[in-house]
Amino acid sequence: MKGAKKIFAAILAGACLSGVSPFASSAAAEAAAEEEVLLNFQVVSDIHYETGRASYQYPKFAEKFRNALAINEEKFPESDALVVAGDVSYNMGKEAEYEGFFGDLSRYGSAPVNIVAMGNHEYEWDESGQKLTGRSDADFSIKKERYMRYVSEYTGISSETIYFDTWVNDYHFIVLNTEGWVNGNGDAYISDAQLAWLKRALAQRADENKPIFVIAHQPLSDTTNRSDAWPIGEASDQIKELFADYPQVIYFSGHVHNGHIGYKAVYNAGYGTLVDLPAFQYNELENTEAGSAIGYNVSVYADKTLLTPIDYITEELLTEETIVVDKAWYEGAADAADLSGVTVEGAAGAALTDGNTKTTSETESVMLSLPAGTKVSGIRFRGAPVPSVQGTVGIWGAYDMQASTYTLSDMPESCKVSVSADGETWKEVADREISVRYGTALSNENRTEWSEALGWVKVSFEEQEAGYVKIEFGGPCILSEIRATGAFTPSFPDTYEIQKLYESLMNADADLYTAESIEAVRAEIAALKSFVYGTSISEREVEQVKALLDQAAEKLEEKKAEVPDSSSGTSDSASSGAGSSSDGGESSGGKPSGKGCGSTALSVVGIGAMLVSAYIFAGRKRNR
Repeated sequence: MKGAKKIFAAILAGACLSGVSPFASSAAAEAAAEEEVLLNFQVVSDIHYETGRASYQYPKFAEKFRNALAINEEKFPESDALVVAGDVSYNMGKEAEYEGFFGDLSRYGSAPVNIVAMGNHEYEWDESGQKLTGRSDADFSIKKERYMRYVSEYTGISSETIYFDTWVNDYHFIVLNTEGWVNGNGDAYISDAQLAWLKRALAQRADENKPIFVIAHQPLSDTTNRSDAWPIGEASDQIKELFADYPQVIYFSGHVHNGHIGYKAVYNAGYGTLVDLPAFQYNELENTEAGSAIGYNVSVYADKTLLTPIDYITEELLTEETIVVDKAWYEGAADAADLSGVTVEGAAGAALTDGNTKTTSETESVMLSLPAGTKVSGIRFRGAPVPSVQGTVGIWGAYDMQASTYTLSDMPESCKVSVSADGETWKEVADREISVRYGTALSNENRTEWSEALGWVKVSFEEQEAGYVKIEFGGPCILSEIRATGAFTPSFPDTYEIQKLYESLMNADADLYTAESIEAVRAEIAALKSFVYGTSISEREVEQVKALLDQAAEKLEEKKAEVPDSSSGTSDSASSGAGSSSDGGESSGGKPSGKGCGSTALSVVGIGAMLVSAYIFAGRKRNR
């Protein structure tokens, strides 16, 4: 990895050494100084780039943005990406504002990848500058086309839909965007189709040890501070349900202009780590100075992700406010792989499986009995919750969090986990330090949910088939719940490979292959598109489509090298016949023409593809 990333690894690790992080031990943070940064990017929100105004209430936002790009180039020369979580324009999503913002991004930005979400300021005003007070599909259509055009032209990310995903250094970035005007309150319309696509996108190459970055302008409702006043909208609950299966998600949003940084801007209740970004334009609760401009520098390591605020005015990294998202934290409170049929043995009793955090048991060890043949890859447990919340209703009628914490009561410093098949021969599989967990930044309506959901400690290990799991704590432990967990399983088949293969075939280089073979292969695989990008494909169908695409790839016929003819007496017909064969055997050039897409071969393969497609559809119909 490049040297600058190692330098910044050491700088950012210093934030943890100060002891401000409740999520990672100081020993783990100290080790980060020597670890390799696998991904580095910067994230900002609510630029509100404006043009054509004679006076400004605040320092010119465009100038602040250009300054930030210059600072990024200087301080993060090895950055992999820049992420902007919406509201790139001042209030109208005007052509001039897009030209200014994306023009500056092109001229002054140095990140090789730019990921830009759409904010409500890009679609809630009509072309005359008036805020829409009623639904206007025509106005939104203009704004949608403009946004997608500039994203495609200036970032190279093109999509048939306004929502999209991309990969940077083998890490997944997913952008959620509104598909229409909603109500003039800043909400987003996230359709059922987009939710189905999100479920599919989250599953692609999902790895519980790697964060998935999701970017949207609006926060999920009842999560970060004041999110109950300006949420993403009706789709919040469905998105939370999808994230619950992928608690390694780190979700970035802006929109609310709180100005919080560090842990005050974080919410985690088992469906990802949600981060409220401060606004570049202005903030209302903290960092309210007119010249304030704060973003985050994000560095991903093998076992943790560090989010350090960047003050673009003082040009300082605010390391004392670094957020540490370690693996145990973003694996989260929820776990879709919880195993059923597990019983608790010993002093802990049934209280640990009753789902009630108020009933507790004190013990130094717990043994779980598993049904025969169960494969287990971890356990998670929690103590009695001790939440503390202070806040007031602010000027916008939304709850302003002043202080909130969550701790685990009477939790020892460490635990050991062992497994056994017969209850007598034990093998130690994990030994971990237990750190106190905190949760911060909640809205007014979710205090009960928050206090009940947080506080799980998870211990992962290599998958084992076991009849018993024993947890030995490093001292007396008051527990309220305990679970055995299985291997992480995405909630949707991984279609990444067939998608990339499909796209490579559809975009085959015409300079390498004959036009006939390219056209034939594209026609052959066109019928598979609905499966490649479908939102209900099965694992078996993925395998079938992969086989068909592999067959199609083999039929691409490479162009023959043109050898200069040294004999002036060679006829055109002779030279053209030298590289072809009508019987499907070896050509006179020594290459098997059977590799190509002759009309007979194509017909057979094409018929085969249609038959398999028909079989897939028929199978689906029978299984409904």
